[in-house]
Amino acid sequence: MSLPHRFPFRLVDRAGERRALARWSASSYWQRGHDLLQATWLVEAAAQAAGLLLAQGPVEPTVLLAGVELAALSRPIRCGESVEIETRIAGRLGRLVRVEARATVAAEAVGELVLTLMQES
Repeated sequence: MSLPHRFPFRLVDRAGERRALARWSASSYWQRGHDLLQATWLVEAAAQAAGLLLAQGPVEPTVLLAGVELAALSRPIRCGESVEIETRIAGRLGRLVRVEARATVAAEAVGELVLTLMQES
């Protein structure tokens, strides 16, 4: 599956079976000179990674972010750091999917996220 996102809002560079890699540079379009990543960008990157995880089935669904239960950073993420996001499906209820994600930088845990996504197809 390819993400429907394009520049400047495609945040996932590569995706594996349960992992996705995102890299933020100091000159990123949406950073606008800030040296620390805002937590909202990590939420969006985790949602994109989870969308890729859900698309590994026989049908490519349209996936929407329906809710954020938890988005906690243990330390700031600096521009230029590579963030690896590991996602797992924690549960399903109809078209709603609960996803847990963990963000790491150089094997150091920097964020925990719990998202609710909705599959349209």
